[in-house]
Amino acid sequence: MDQQQQEEEAPQYQNDETQQMQQQEPQQSYLEVAFKQTNIQVIVSDPIVRDGGMSKFTVYNIKGEDQNGKFDVYRRFSDFVELRELLLKQWPGCYIPPIPEKQIAGGNDQDVVESRKRLLQTFLVVISYLPHIFYSDEFNNIFLRQIDVAKSFVNYKVATTQEIIDKFGTAFPALDVRDQTNSDYMLLITTFQGQLKKSQNFLKSYIEQAQQLSAAKKSLNEQKLILYQVLLPTYERLNQNEYVGGIENQLVLTNSQNQFPAIAEQLRDEFKKNNPLDNLLDLFKFEFKDADAIQGALNVRDQLIQKRAKLETQLREDQYELAKIASGKQTITTITNSVFNKGKDAAQLKVETKIQEGQLEIDRTGKLLNIVTAILAQQEIRFYKKSRIYHFNKIMAMIKEQETQCSEPEFKLFQSIYDACSALLEQ
Repeated sequence: MDQQQQEEEAPQYQNDETQQMQQQEPQQSYLEVAFKQTNIQVIVSDPIVRDGGMSKFTVYNIKGEDQNGKFDVYRRFSDFVELRELLLKQWPGCYIPPIPEKQIAGGNDQDVVESRKRLLQTFLVVISYLPHIFYSDEFNNIFLRQIDVAKSFVNYKVATTQEIIDKFGTAFPALDVRDQTNSDYMLLITTFQGQLKKSQNFLKSYIEQAQQLSAAKKSLNEQKLILYQVLLPTYERLNQNEYVGGIENQLVLTNSQNQFPAIAEQLRDEFKKNNPLDNLLDLFKFEFKDADAIQGALNVRDQLIQKRAKLETQLREDQYELAKIASGKQTITTITNSVFNKGKDAAQLKVETKIQEGQLEIDRTGKLLNIVTAILAQQEIRFYKKSRIYHFNKIMAMIKEQETQCSEPEFKLFQSIYDACSALLEQ
């Protein structure tokens, strides 16, 4: 089957301008199921530091279940980096959620590992709401299930323009493809880019403030533990003990019959496990990186415009060379052919073939440009906005939950003190 025939049999998109008003929302879009039950479970857990000989590295346990069954693998942070780079190549113009920044050093530091774990969890959860990405060969078959992912990623065949067009036809069958200069699409895209730039400007300051708040919260919790486990018991032992004549059951904090020490230890464990403001910091960090991610998808459109312009320039140069050959003038192609004893007809055929191939690639690039524009306008920008609302609400709920978990043992601690003191006052 030749290439032209393949293109004729490729999946067809809707492109009738009369459907513009009729089809405001894409049919069977993943937006209709996004952030609802996806029957996908994916968890990042149990970071382990392994010895790689010359250096140590951390692996993260990725486990869960999808429609293809269960998966349980260990992945390095570098595997996530290579995965995302491959997805960007294979799905140009599609939104791919961000991953944490690379670290020049300190990748095995506990705070770095825990921060990465939380943000990588967010990355995988967002991917799970993008079925065309989640069930792609790159993600589902290789990343979630193969052992040597690094080798598979390196050897993975980069898709051609036509293969990408065909793949998008399958992933987005109801896409309303119009000319990339369509005014509705351009207004939506340019307006969104303006909003995006504005949000990135203040997110930087939000990240700095959240870092300070998170550190202050950690310091406050440490000071609270010193107060509960050291200062107050020491005060009672050195001062109150004297006033009750050394009778232990007249004391509260240092009375072995009370549960104060055990409750204080529970509070220590809760403080160590949860700092709710870390989630607030994660929110702002992810928002900032996510803005870069969607901007990267928008940039693909500009890159396709530039690619098509270069191809058109090359086509004009080839057409000019063909005209010179036809008129009997010497060209680089005819000179090269004379060296290898090839005649004028061979030189002309070579340039004609090059022109034909160039025109086909221009047509394919133009078609892909229209498709990517439609994907951005109909799918990715809407998904991005919806995901930001969802992510914000989820983070707020997590902060509330963790604050409650931290406050419960602290309330229990003060309740035990109150109960003990009340009992002593009634004696």
